[in-house]
Amino acid sequence: FKLIYNLLGAIQVAALAESMNACELAGIDLHAAADAFADGNTGSPHVKRHSRHMADDKHDIPIGFTPHGRLKDINYGIQYHEQIGGQALVGHGAAALFQEMIDVGWGERNDSEAINGLREAARRRKAK
Repeated sequence: FKLIYNLLGAIQVAALAESMNACELAGIDLHAAADAFADGNTGSPHVKRHSRHMADDKHDIPIGFTPHGRLKDINYGIQYHEQIGGQALVGHGAAALFQEMIDVGWGERNDSEAINGLREAARRRKAK
């Protein structure tokens, strides 16, 4: 259960970062988006905490998970899910985001910086 639980947590952070980044690109106020994500049907304690950190761009809070830690848990969760006959399609997407963060040297940062990982990935794609 812990493998499944931690995979869900990592997916939530990755999906939230992607949604916050999409709001930013669409010109939507990140604080308004964070409030809506946190207090609406998509809200969870995880989403509430991380959405506000992403909107405030404050990630120096005590680190609960790093990208290295998330990726480790994601990989174990994916492996288990596939071992029991499932497909971890969304898990693979979350893994790609946290791997991107590690690739640019952000493996020990706060996982709430996943939004910055998406920004950096976009900058790197444009530079190519």
